[in-house]
Amino acid sequence: MIYIDALICPWNVFLHLGKYKKGIICLILQMTIVGWLPATAWSMAVIRGTKRRSRRGMFYSSSN
Repeated sequence: MIYIDALICPWNVFLHLGKYKKGIICLILQMTIVGWLPATAWSMAVIRGTKRRSRRGMFYSSSN
């Protein structure tokens, strides 16, 4: 579901994650037609990184 949100309004992903400055920059990018595609790619990369970090943290905390 968050990936659909990243496609439609990428800036909203940053706001949900608490990264307000990045969300404003992403909104400015999304306002331009050319910047919409990089904004979407950026939000997808942040989602993947966040999920990867949360899985890694869960793995390390369960092994200790």
